[in-house]
Amino acid sequence: MLNEPIVLRDLLNEYHSVDLGYYPDGTPYVKADIDADNHWELIVRPRNIGDFVAAMFLVDSITERGGNVWRLVLPCIPGARQDRINPTGDTLFSAKSIAKMINDRNFESVRVLDPHSEVSAALIDRCQVTQPWEIYDVRFAFRRDYDAVVIPDLGAVKRATALAEVLNIPTIQGLKHRDVATGKLSGFSLSMDDLAALETRKGKHVLVADDLCDGGWTFTGLAEEIQAEEMTADLYVSHGIFSKGLGDLAKSYRKIFTTDSYLHGLEHESLHILEITSEL
Repeated sequence: MLNEPIVLRDLLNEYHSVDLGYYPDGTPYVKADIDADNHWELIVRPRNIGDFVAAMFLVDSITERGGNVWRLVLPCIPGARQDRINPTGDTLFSAKSIAKMINDRNFESVRVLDPHSEVSAALIDRCQVTQPWEIYDVRFAFRRDYDAVVIPDLGAVKRATALAEVLNIPTIQGLKHRDVATGKLSGFSLSMDDLAALETRKGKHVLVADDLCDGGWTFTGLAEEIQAEEMTADLYVSHGIFSKGLGDLAKSYRKIFTTDSYLHGLEHESLHILEITSEL
């Protein structure tokens, strides 16, 4: 598969490159040297909202020329973290706007990978949700056994528990603590009850699992708590944005696993990328 933000796939399962660029004012443009009068699958891994908008431009262009983009493969839904109306009004309901742009193009199906919340997927018509372990042998990918899956926060309970069931290991609940006055994160902790169930902690190796890593502060903070219990850890996130790079994360985790849902362009000896997008 082509390592590009926007790719077309025809009915013969052949990939076609798309010329994506930006004018000096930041406006995206997109060109594709293809036979528009055909049926296409559009694979989009946007690095920013401009890439996504350009992909929607391409759909419109193909449709206007008599073609049909019947399926959208969008592993990482843009705007998915803004999936509700904030009473204070300081956060937009971006997930709804993104969903409208998708729904207006009337795809026969939309394939997404491990969305940030059920809300973002539910807003998209004919959306099909896939978890990485449904199409990929994660036991083989991780190449080692773990003693437990650490759940970073309460929002990650469902997906991390599902992964733990696949690996047939227990979970350890992680908790975020916030400053009551400011609402800002002030620290992390691990469930003492879950830790007690491990009996011995020293030397245990755990897997921290979540859907997305952006700056990574949550995961480095959680790693400090894991190390305090004399355990070591690997990290798995379905969508690795890694906007602050991998330096601090690589110091905290022996291995970092993610999928190819986001084109961050990073390389590191600790980073292992599971190629899943082509299977969606």
